[in-house]
Amino acid sequence: MGVSKENLAKIFEKFKQVGDTLTDKPKGTGLGLPICKQIVEHYGGKIWAESGEGKGSTFYFTAPRYAEKTGTGHIKDFIEQLKNSAPPALNYGSVSKNILIVDDDESIRRLLKQELEYAGYIAEEATEGLEALNKIKHKKYDLIILDVMMPGLSGFDVARVLKNNPDTMDIPIIILSVVEDKQAGFKIGVERYLIKGVEYRKLLGEVDGLLL
Repeated sequence: MGVSKENLAKIFEKFKQVGDTLTDKPKGTGLGLPICKQIVEHYGGKIWAESGEGKGSTFYFTAPRYAEKTGTGHIKDFIEQLKNSAPPALNYGSVSKNILIVDDDESIRRLLKQELEYAGYIAEEATEGLEALNKIKHKKYDLIILDVMMPGLSGFDVARVLKNNPDTMDIPIIILSVVEDKQAGFKIGVERYLIKGVEYRKLLGEVDGLLL
């Protein structure tokens, strides 16, 4: 329906959404456009929008690195390449580290998995606490990234179980949540507590620091 001028700069930020009423409040996590921005910047381009409230929006992007490589700028070819390709993994050694991502939001899990695998890690997913505990029971993980607000067991419950079990208490846990209760997390024994919206460079820095 269009975006106001003051909100236009916000829509490419992670976890940002615009909408003023219950009827026009958007669904989702606010990651679609940030993912688009990340892809476009990977090809040396930029993305922007022109919009007017009540009139709709037009989005533009450039991808010069893609055009230089292929000699063409056809949008259909570009989209097809994105569907059939993935960024190369960057290996940090012969032994890859296994990371479990525990979050009930599929979009967040997918983005975290992409970032971690691009950095050379092996990433697996769990959609809620009980599934995570079952996976951990059958496989040794080197690190866990854990949300707090999930159906069933909360992230705090999962962390409490793991940190009170001699077999799992040494697995580093990074809580990544919108819940700003670092004191509770550190009291349980988690190694790091980050708030959703943190730059992925900082998150990967924390992961590297705990694993490398």
